[in-house]
Amino acid sequence: MKTTLTILFLSMIQIAECQQSIYDLWKEADEIVETFHFDLDKNIDGNYIVNVRHYKESGLYFTRNNNNAYKTIGELLSYYGFDYNHQNDTLLFSFHRNEFEVWRVSAYSKNQQVMYYFSWHENKLTEIPKEEFSEVDLYVENIEKTIYADDIDKIKELILNWGPAFTETSTSCAYRIVIKNGQIQFPTKCLTYKIY
Repeated sequence: MKTTLTILFLSMIQIAECQQSIYDLWKEADEIVETFHFDLDKNIDGNYIVNVRHYKESGLYFTRNNNNAYKTIGELLSYYGFDYNHQNDTLLFSFHRNEFEVWRVSAYSKNQQVMYYFSWHENKLTEIPKEEFSEVDLYVENIEKTIYADDIDKIKELILNWGPAFTETSTSCAYRIVIKNGQIQFPTKCLTYKIY
């Protein structure tokens, strides 16, 4: 009887974990965030350098920015089959947006990597096939994989090698979440940079 109750209890916990939406995971992970802002500037000699502002904060991203859009994106990621190990995984969600909209979304787990265009007007994600990646798509993928690997120095190097952004109105934001033994490991990481 005791064994049956234990198995039932553990099954209920597992079901509850599976029912947590991606957006709810984002909001929970937003509790304590280590933030890195990467800016490409020129030094006194006129050479490009990467400045990094780094600090910790809470309620950084999903509790303050475009809640409805991110909720929709989280639901669509689940609908299109993005999943992760709720017990032990490293996740990366990357959003490339201009001042009006999120227009590219990437999601990584240990077993999955997907990149989509997001349409605000249609509330839909359209997968970007790897064989159709442009030079910028390949660069973005390289930066995202480096963020996923948590290699800050390599990120600085990649941004420096790419050069200045084409526009100051677009921003890329990557949100890295590590889960161990079913618990989010704090602080999570948020990294912002400009590339377009």
